[in-house]
Amino acid sequence: MRLYKILIFSIFIFLFPNQINAVENKIILKINNEILTSVDVLNEIKYLSILIKDFNKFEKKKIYEISVNSLIRQKVKEIELRRNYKKLIVDEKYLNPQINNFMKKLRFNSDKEFQEFLKNKNISIDEIKKKLSHELLWNRLIYKKFNKNLKIDKNRIRKNLEENKTQNEYLLSEILFNVENKGKLNEKYNKIKSNIKDLGFNKAAVINSISNTADNEGLIGWVKETSISPEIKVQISKLNQGEFTSPIQVPGGFLILFISDVRKVEKTLNLDEEIKLEVIEQTNIQLNQLSNIYFNKIKKNMKINEI
Repeated sequence: MRLYKILIFSIFIFLFPNQINAVENKIILKINNEILTSVDVLNEIKYLSILIKDFNKFEKKKIYEISVNSLIRQKVKEIELRRNYKKLIVDEKYLNPQINNFMKKLRFNSDKEFQEFLKNKNISIDEIKKKLSHELLWNRLIYKKFNKNLKIDKNRIRKNLEENKTQNEYLLSEILFNVENKGKLNEKYNKIKSNIKDLGFNKAAVINSISNTADNEGLIGWVKETSISPEIKVQISKLNQGEFTSPIQVPGGFLILFISDVRKVEKTLNLDEEIKLEVIEQTNIQLNQLSNIYFNKIKKNMKINEI
């Protein structure tokens, strides 16, 4: 994207934030035969601003780039979903819990408060439902395609749980990134480290991460050490709270993990229940990795052109 386009559009957004209708709706990108417009970008900026703390304080060029990249991720997934589903509709019994979780994430306890908030921000609830529906369908697609590829060793899980009455849990955030070739790994890593130093890990995740957690400032959440692969556990064990790993090669790219907090947890449920929870956690980790691999594969086969 030409720099002057970025700056002109960004300046308009911040000088006239409530005048979306005055924006000339121009096509800025084509992904296969699908288009992204300047109004799409403006709407995405407004959406991300309610998810990401102090998003409007980012450098204007970065706000634009992050929003465009977010839209590209969504559009690539949408195109692939249309190849696999006749209609991109999710039953309300599955969608409503996701909407409630979204509300809680924004710290709203009532639908009325949430609706009023969106109205004041000029954000459509239908657009949020669309985003959540597509993400549910994407996760369903990934599971359908790759559930047979999952490698969950229940015997190992049982043994670990039986041998350890307590275990560490880590509050983790991530930056997942790709490079064209390994020769550029250090260059990319140094750039990310500079962002972390200047802005903090969470803001660096928003700028650099290609994972879905980028919209949540890289936050993964609390993860049991028994759910972490041995290779990654070795890296994490070297860290203190507030430190991050060097890039770790994983399926789908390179991963940097940041430890916000550590706690010891005693097992309070029966063993079978603990095993079930551990299987779910490991399943989610592996599916996320498979999702990233599949996304990168289909994106490479799509034509993405600036207009």
